Amino acid sequence: MTDRPNILLIMTDQHAPKIAGFAGDSVVNTPHLDKLAARSLQFDTAVCASPVCTPSRMCTLTAKEAHRCSAWNNHWVIFPEHLTWPAHFAAHGYRTCLVGKMHFGGRDQMQGFQSRPYGDLRHGLGHQPDPIDLFPAYSGPSGAGITEIPESLLQDVVVTRESLAFLLEHQDRKPDVPWFFCASYSRPHSPFTAPGRYIHRYRDRVPPVELPEDFLERMDPFARKMYVDATGGDLTPEKTLRAREAYYACIDFVDDCIGELVDGLSEVGLLENTIVIYTSDHGEMAGCHGLWGKMVHFDPSVGVP
Repeated sequence: MTDRPNILLIMTDQHAPKIAGFAGDSVVNTPHLDKLAARSLQFDTAVCASPVCTPSRMCTLTAKEAHRCSAWNNHWVIFPEHLTWPAHFAAHGYRTCLVGKMHFGGRDQMQGFQSRPYGDLRHGLGHQPDPIDLFPAYSGPSGAGITEIPESLLQDVVVTRESLAFLLEHQDRKPDVPWFFCASYSRPHSPFTAPGRYIHRYRDRVPPVELPEDFLERMDPFARKMYVDATGGDLTPEKTLRAREAYYACIDFVDDCIGELVDGLSEVGLLENTIVIYTSDHGEMAGCHGLWGKMVHFDPSVGVP
């Protein structure tokens, strides 16, 4: 076995920093992430470089601030002069692989990853349409609920299975070659859908968000536009609560997917010499201040677990 450690980077999309058991939330069920956190160095007040998918991921992969790597918005490109983590590790004898979403803009959909067996090879493929009749789009808080996609075909399930397959095969073929591997999950980003047993688990258990009557008047113009865009300006308290329950369900579901990955690797000894990192690209407002999504510099949006 090589003395150089493997590195397993586990990413989720839009996981609010405080909605996890290890972060103090007593309602959400995240036993697998809690188990990781219990044996890890934990950053309780971490923030992302930009509360938007592609810019945050660009900053993470290049270790640069947004204005240092032209990370201005979704669809932007990591230009060749910026060295990424996977490119660095590949140049030093590591096998590098990405499974899942990364939202790279431009033609280069690898950015130093030598293998990419599954994931969004163009930006619009980052999330499955759900409900299915919304293809190629997907629902926001107004469409939260039970997924219409068979569970075995949900992106997060496939990410786990493809990740295990790649790493087990690599171990069989080249056990002396260290690896840098990124398993990147799409949930709990919208669509806020999950298998029914997860949705039902949180019915009437998630605390509502209390908003003052004049919360819209308190918003800055950009946040007010976000409110209208995300909700159509007509998200009732009942729908908001159902959407928050579905968001919790998505976190629970992806926690189980991560648990299957970590347990599968542990059972065959692949984590004995491996650094494991868990984070998300940004957070989710989940109804706080009346807002959904990210893009604002409130703690639930800019914070990461």
